[in-house]
Amino acid sequence: MIKSTSYLIITLLFFSFYSFSQVGINTENIDSSSILHINSNEKGVLFPVLTLAQRDNINTLAAAAGETVPGGLFIYCSDCCTNGTGALYYYNNTEWKSVDSDCKEVGSFPDCVTVTTALLSTNHLSTSSIPLLFDGIVLNGPQPDEDDLRLHHDSDDTIEFTLSESIPAGGKVVIYWSDEKSPGDLGLLVDLDNAGTASQASIDTFSGVLPNSSNVANGPDDDYILTITLVAETDTITVRSFDDNMGDDPYFLEIKVLDDNGNVIPFSCI
Repeated sequence: MIKSTSYLIITLLFFSFYSFSQVGINTENIDSSSILHINSNEKGVLFPVLTLAQRDNINTLAAAAGETVPGGLFIYCSDCCTNGTGALYYYNNTEWKSVDSDCKEVGSFPDCVTVTTALLSTNHLSTSSIPLLFDGIVLNGPQPDEDDLRLHHDSDDTIEFTLSESIPAGGKVVIYWSDEKSPGDLGLLVDLDNAGTASQASIDTFSGVLPNSSNVANGPDDDYILTITLVAETDTITVRSFDDNMGDDPYFLEIKVLDDNGNVIPFSCI
């Protein structure tokens, strides 16, 4: 009994020591607010180096075990940044966050993009048409110069939008247009590319070929909203008229880009 009591006392003493002790490396002057104080003028602390997939697998394994990743967990992610560098990351009880403000995470949506608009072929379109596509007017009726927004049939008007940064999969391209000139007989063709290569199948509203897209009426006056959900990174959008040979032309009214939560990504970073 005495022997057991002695072991218990010793155990409690060690438990008390380790519960309230502080650890100093290369220093005896441990800061009172720190449980671990490291002093060095020639070496650093090396955190575990993980890839983006390995980092996210921490959450997967924790969930499979019925656990959660603790807030404050640190790792160094070697390929998490779009600029090709790595960064130190911590978990904030909800998501992984980089401590480097210059690290834009791979697959994340930009806060804004600048857009370069090129007229690849013109009949009705001109440089004066371009501002009308970004003026916020999404219906044909209120347009100040609707004839400047006509896309001549046979693809005689083709307009290309090149974004300064790719929009990740899950984002949306929204195009407002009208077939008021000949309802039901007109349509748009839209191509999507990234770095010069098609990022997904083309859209044809006239033929009803709408992969990952929807084309719905926008009010009673032959106006439509074409919403394209991106399945891969996209930095270029090309719009032209369906080759209808009817002699009439659709109106291209407005274009917007959204993130995966439906928020508009501004076409200006000022």
